[in-house]
Amino acid sequence: MLAFEADAGGREPVSCLIAAGRLDIVRETVLRYWREDAGPDQRFAPWVRSPAQ
Repeated sequence: MLAFEADAGGREPVSCLIAAGRLDIVRETVLRYWREDAGPDQRFAPWVRSPAQ
């Protein structure tokens, strides 16, 4: 179980709670939109598709 607060851009931090049987923490940039020039240390969010798809 992991509890933390995050800055969501509002007046106060947002409290978050994650409960899971397994947790993998990967430190890299996750792109939430398509970019042709994405680097090897960047990955796309699961819902991002290239314009060709």
